Amino acid sequence: MATEKTENSNGGNSQIAILALVWLMSVLCAISVGWAWVKTHPQQMYAKVDIQSIMDEHVKNMGNMIRPDMPKSDQEKILATTEAFGKRLDRAMAELSIECGCAVLNAAAIIRDEQGGIPDLTLRVRQIMLAKG
Repeated sequence: MATEKTENSNGGNSQIAILALVWLMSVLCAISVGWAWVKTHPQQMYAKVDIQSIMDEHVKNMGNMIRPDMPKSDQEKILATTEAFGKRLDRAMAELSIECGCAVLNAAAIIRDEQGGIPDLTLRVRQIMLAKG
C-alpha cells in the first residue's frame, strides 16, 4: 500500500507539470496570435480636410468673375471652370488618401477632436490641386 501512495503522488506531480506546460503553451499561443493580429491589422488612420473653406474660396473667386450683364458664353465658361474645379478637388482628395494611407474626412463631419489627434491636411489638398492645375 505504501508503494501505491508514492506512485500516485509522483503521478500527481507529473500531471501538474503537464497542466502547467499546457497552460504555458496556451498563453504563448494567445500572445503570438494577438501580436500577429496587431501587426497584420494596423489601426485605421484618419486625416481631415476643410472642404468648406476650399469651396468658399472657389465661390469667392467665381463671384468676382460673375457680372449681371455677362454673355451666356462667359457664364458657360464659369460653369465649366466650376465643374473642372470639382473634379480636381475629387482627384486631390483621392491622391491625398493614397499619399497618407488614410481615410480622409470632411472637417465639418468631425464632432469632437479635443486632442487634435486627426491631422488637418487641407493645405496639402490645396497644394495637390495647384500642382495638378
